[in-house]
Parts: sequence; structure tokens; C-alpha cells
Amino acid sequence: REVVERCYSRRVAEKKPLPQLIVIDGGRGQLSAAVASLKLIGIYEQVEVIAIAKRLEAIYRPDDPIPYYISKQSPALKLLQQIRNATHNFAIGFHRRVRTKKGLQSQLDSIPSFGPKTIAKLMGAFGSLAAIKKAPTDLLISYLGKKRTKILEEHLGIGST
Repeated sequence: REVVERCYSRRVAEKKPLPQLIVIDGGRGQLSAAVASLKLIGIYEQVEVIAIAKRLEAIYRPDDPIPYYISKQSPALKLLQQIRNATHNFAIGFHRRVRTKKGLQSQLDSIPSFGPKTIAKLMGAFGSLAAIKKAPTDLLISYLGKKRTKILEEHLGIGST
């Protein structure tokens, strides 16, 4: 629901054209959430929306209680499956990147006296938590000073060199 709302709210705000068809990965529940978002934005009547459930490859349409089944050999179903799988893979990659970033930042965020500017400075200089952990103390001191470097090393369990 949030992804649909964010994506299409942005398109409306930027006055970009809307798609003719929105394909949702999932069943009736995911379709209902997407429809609610489209109605909230005020574009539900302007686009067609369907959902394709993975296991049975059932096609769901809003306000139609009976799913539609396309022949397993149909080129139309193959195309819908490819679209669904591509977006599914994109979503999984996105969530992995967000989760990794949150995990990395949460370790730095929990260090006393380290605010967003300090964390951004470290990430800009080193790029990753692993690189920060491997950095020589002298280099860390040049970015943070002695006191904050000591706090960082104690918090991350890395030793002075």
C-alpha cells in the first residue's frame, strides 16, 4: 500500500503520465491495499489495476469476486509473469538494500555523541562499517579527533593501533 501510494503520489505531483495498467504482485489482499492507495490519491478511476497471485497464477480485478485464469501456455500469461517477477526481484533488492543500510546505521546511531553529521562524515569517507572497522586509528583520529575515535573503537570493539 505504501509503495503504491508513494510512487503514484509522486507521479501526480510531478505531473507525469499515469500508466494504463498497474500490475500488483499478490492476491486479493494486495490488490485491495493498492486500490485503497489509488483511491486515496484520487486516480483510481484513471488507471486499470490487476493483481496476479503466484501459486495459481490467478488474475484478480477490483470489484470482481471471481479470479480469472489464463491458460498456462498463453503468451499473455507469460508476459504478466515476467512483469510480476521483474518487479518482485526489484522489490526484494530494494528491501535488502534498505535493511543493510539500517543495520549499518543502527550500529553507528547507537554510539553516544555520534549524530547524523558524524555518521554521514564517516560513511562518506569510508563507505561501509567494515571499512571503518579496518581503518587505522590515526586515520580515524583525523576525521573524529582522539576522544571520539576512542569512543568509536570501544563501541565497535576494535583496538587501537
